[in-house]
Amino acid sequence: GETGDTLVVAPGQDVSLEIAWRNNLSDKLGDAVLTLTLDGDGIDEKTIKSSTGFYDSAKNTLTWDKRSVSEFSVLEAGESGRAIVNFTTLSSEKMGGKNLNPEVHLGVSLRGVPIGNSDTAEIVATESEGLLKFVTDASLSTIALHDSGTITNIGPMPPKVETETTYTILWSIASSINDISGSTVTAKLPPYIVWKGVTEPADEDVTYDQSTGLITWTVGTVRAGAGYTNPFRELAFQVGLTPSVNQIGVAPVLIEDATLKATDGFAGVSVGYTTEARTTLLGDDPNFDEGDDRVV
Repeated sequence: GETGDTLVVAPGQDVSLEIAWRNNLSDKLGDAVLTLTLDGDGIDEKTIKSSTGFYDSAKNTLTWDKRSVSEFSVLEAGESGRAIVNFTTLSSEKMGGKNLNPEVHLGVSLRGVPIGNSDTAEIVATESEGLLKFVTDASLSTIALHDSGTITNIGPMPPKVETETTYTILWSIASSINDISGSTVTAKLPPYIVWKGVTEPADEDVTYDQSTGLITWTVGTVRAGAGYTNPFRELAFQVGLTPSVNQIGVAPVLIEDATLKATDGFAGVSVGYTTEARTTLLGDDPNFDEGDDRVV
């Protein structure tokens, strides 16, 4: 993007910033100096690079002058050009729950001495501002459990034909640096999986459509820092599997892909995340024994 814009960037993103400059005076401009000021948090300063500019970390400024840009010795009236700055934003792990609603204000100025003007004092030929806003890293995880978690399950392990075994599905939402609102999580149960109607916490807004197998969790707002410096926003619920004879030797799917949709109001963008389906292979359950995933 160019300065003058509001540019939305993500944590851990490689950014290439293009600075457009122009001598707006009717006179030539001598000893021109272009300055970019970066005011705010969220940029990894060690990664700031420009092939022709110098970054002063004490002042948070990049400077271009005639020593690195030959045209800056004398700029013709109306002469213009561009400078490129590359950097990487801080990761969610470094910002999550610490730098809330981060943004970086960009200030650009082009200064120099007019040539052919009786007033030889340095003046500003061009000045503009821009803004970097950081979108939150919103994520969703889905894990399946049997012997762990807050819900008590029943049934044989490994699952047995024509005998019900229940499982806990746990959804966990994280949001690194900004609140997200209007959040929903949806997923479908396969036709052989039964919704047991047990949820934890019990007061979460969860619906199940038996005709389609669709589970909808109306989450609402998830606060910045959830899953980082604060607890995840979580929902656990119970499902039942009564295997059929044609599922012997198979690790059945317990729940299909789950999708989080939300809005990052600070950055002004939609965010989302999708997790893969989960089977009876309970890799996240510390009490799971190898071989207990396949129907017998």
